[in-house]
Amino acid sequence: MMLSLVSASGSMFVVAAPLAAQQRLDLASEITEFKGTVVAAREAEISPRFDGLLRRIRFSPGQVVEEGDLLFEFEPAGKQLILAADRAKRKRAEAQLRGAEIKLKNNEPLRGKNVISEMAFLELEVARDIAAANAEEARAHERGAEIALKEMNLYAPFKGVMSHPFVKEGVFITQDARDQSALAQITQMNPILVRGQVPYEMYHRRRESLKTDAPARMEFSLILPNGEEFPQVSRYVGGGYEFEAETQTIVVWFEFPNPDYLLRPGLRVTVQSKIKSN
Repeated sequence: MMLSLVSASGSMFVVAAPLAAQQRLDLASEITEFKGTVVAAREAEISPRFDGLLRRIRFSPGQVVEEGDLLFEFEPAGKQLILAADRAKRKRAEAQLRGAEIKLKNNEPLRGKNVISEMAFLELEVARDIAAANAEEARAHERGAEIALKEMNLYAPFKGVMSHPFVKEGVFITQDARDQSALAQITQMNPILVRGQVPYEMYHRRRESLKTDAPARMEFSLILPNGEEFPQVSRYVGGGYEFEAETQTIVVWFEFPNPDYLLRPGLRVTVQSKIKSN
């Protein structure tokens, strides 16, 4: 219980403030701190699907690229030849289909006049169906060749920062090489995540004071290694369900806007938390 001395009409008396109210006030104004590490929100390896000669690298290490930007360009000549051959096969199959359809159509009146047998007409229908299936197969092969040609070039899957390329221009990329390593890595920097480690004592105190919906009633901010406060507001993402055995801390995750890329993966920061005033 908090005691206050008050003077009234020349006399002194004691006013007792409720202890629970004072504790709530202290807790609401309290700022707690715990360690955090900046972690990439999303990473992806850039890898080719097909063998090919790497003709050109279209980015520099550390460059910010937009989603859909061209990153690696491969020599397309081999895939272009395959596409041309599959396109010719598709045209031939479609011509054969048209021939089978015309032959079947011309024999329909003869069937009605019993000029050709039922068995002969059924054989014409089967030939038409086989030609249709061959045409469909040829179209699928042509479409596959188009996709293969398009995927000889590799593009950025999202906006991010590029690593250095792991290969050099002029190298022929084989399946073995693809299995061993990617060509580069892209990292999303905005927004970015912070992995916080909350000690048990702090976790227990907040849990007991707020009871339920604690993250929604908390405000979180960052202090950078140079002591400055990071200007962006965080969004609570989630937390772990168990304590780390060695550190006796529980992991929580926060998402921060990072438009200037000031936060970088691996940076150690201090997370500050307090209860919202309203």
